Amino acid sequence: MRIIVLCEGLGLPGAVANVAWKQALGLSLSHPVCLISDGLSVERRQQWNRSSGWLCTHVLQVPGFTCLHRFGHLPRQLFWILKALLATASELSPGDRATVICHSHPLAAAIALRFGRDVRLLMVSHGDVFSRPPGSYDPAITFLYRRTARAAHRLADTSIALSPAMALRIQAHGVASQRIALIPNGLDPEEIGLDRFPAFTSLDHWLQRPLRLLFVGRLDQLKGVDVLLQAITIAHQQGTDLELELIAHGTPRQVQDLDQRIQALGFAEVVRLIGPRPRHSLADHYLRCHAVVVPSLDDPLPTVILEAMACARPVLASRVGGIPYLLQDGQCGLLVPPADPCALANGIIRFDQDRAMASALAEHALERSRQFSWEVNVQALHALIASAPF
Repeated sequence: MRIIVLCEGLGLPGAVANVAWKQALGLSLSHPVCLISDGLSVERRQQWNRSSGWLCTHVLQVPGFTCLHRFGHLPRQLFWILKALLATASELSPGDRATVICHSHPLAAAIALRFGRDVRLLMVSHGDVFSRPPGSYDPAITFLYRRTARAAHRLADTSIALSPAMALRIQAHGVASQRIALIPNGLDPEEIGLDRFPAFTSLDHWLQRPLRLLFVGRLDQLKGVDVLLQAITIAHQQGTDLELELIAHGTPRQVQDLDQRIQALGFAEVVRLIGPRPRHSLADHYLRCHAVVVPSLDDPLPTVILEAMACARPVLASRVGGIPYLLQDGQCGLLVPPADPCALANGIIRFDQDRAMASALAEHALERSRQFSWEVNVQALHALIASAPF
């Protein structure tokens, strides 16, 4: 059986694109796979050349509509959907049997309406606009996703959820539980610069002061950076000696606003905004810190938590989305209510005052991380495909 994987953004380092790429590479070891995207990075081309699987790529030329500035997102998305439909049709022969794995709600809805029973559609859901704070996305894109998300899940043969919380949200769209598959993302330690899973960290590391915290993510409302700065202020005022490193990426305006806020708070020596870093260098930052902070307002399955656990680091995070599932309801880190600076500050203070607790959580986190690999992810996909052939 042939498999077609559809995902935009493989020319960039985004998390969704990385999932699609890992799945396409893994599945190509046992099936012919065609990957359709709007780009392919140099690194991925090199990996493709080294791969021994049956993988072909179909790279589409999609204009950026940059001349429209902030109004260019919707026409670009619609153009991508149109070209992806045409590319999919070109890969299908009369009587051909194909499974389509789609990583976009609008495109999945279009695939289902265009090809119907000619393909078996697996919809991988990486999030849900219905649970995101207002303003998280471009309004036009939000409208498009709101109009297509329910249709994508209802028309797909199977909806793939990254966490139990995501599965419940899919069920809320009217999808029966037997048409939902729970397949979490994986992590290869080499992706972040780890040669292998690390040994347990020495006690000396946990006793070092000040308390070193790490944030890795985007500078947007959804990631809770404002809440984190408020929590840092509270903890600092209560005498906690700490440092915060922000490996954060955003628009020039977002970076400027955050830097100005750090200066206004007098935290130039406490908070370091170092900007984005190559993914293969992230392990060094994780291994230097005592805890990773994930103050998200919503997140189906944060990659940063998988990375932190693989580096044997505990996590202080919001109790939202798939985070409790990853952290086993607090066995691998501390969970606090979202958008609550005082609760987050109390968590920071606990990490500072109880280093033995931090060490114990780190041990659980490392063991938990071994359950999430791309091999496990691809095996689950393979079993799903094999369980219901045409």
